[in-house]
Amino acid sequence: MPKGQFVEKHFHDGVEFVVIISGKIRVKTEGVSRDLGPGDTVITKMGDEHSWLALQKSVSIWVVSRLKGRKRPGHLVR
Repeated sequence: MPKGQFVEKHFHDGVEFVVIISGKIRVKTEGVSRDLGPGDTVITKMGDEHSWLALQKSVSIWVVSRLKGRKRPGHLVR
């Protein structure tokens, strides 16, 4: 993610796992905001709303589990 890139508030029909490889990001999930850097991990439960802001140029690994419930792919918004 380039510095300043914003990922809008969304949720998934699966569990999302994110590992920060380099850079710094701000994640807001379920109303709580945290700044994360290399080695930090975020696990977002199915249905939890979250957003991201790249505070620096960042590299992350993103994985979403097998879809459950309505099994809708991608970023979902309310």
